[in-house]
Amino acid sequence: MTKLRDIDPGGIEVNPPKLWRWGWVALALAAVALFGGWQLGWWFHGQNVNREARLSQRSYARQTSLRDDISTKLGAVHDITVQLADPAVTPQQAAALKAQRLSIVRIACQDAAQVNQVSDLAPDQQTFVGANCADGDVAIGSEYRR
Repeated sequence: MTKLRDIDPGGIEVNPPKLWRWGWVALALAAVALFGGWQLGWWFHGQNVNREARLSQRSYARQTSLRDDISTKLGAVHDITVQLADPAVTPQQAAALKAQRLSIVRIACQDAAQVNQVSDLAPDQQTFVGANCADGDVAIGSEYRR
């Protein structure tokens, strides 16, 4: 049976287009584009966060803070070394003080590894780092490992 909408004004029978078939394809493509865009947005967000973190690590304030922390740690290492020279220190106290000093030296080496260039350090810090640090940790040959 021919319906009225299937006949054009000229009296020729016409099959209506089957758009519903392409509708599913269009819907699937839209879903893929939406999901892909959402994932791409998160990827860009992650890249921006990483870039901001790198900029923050290289900032003048951060570098100044690291150099100040290294100076403080070197002072603490010196104080502990003076305490170890005291003849009244027991072997148990000496062992605890040496472990504490090694931990402080390790933190100083980690801070020095984060400084942009070793040449940015003060001369006494450069000497200390050169003699006692390697790759952000206490060097194997450091006097503080003994």
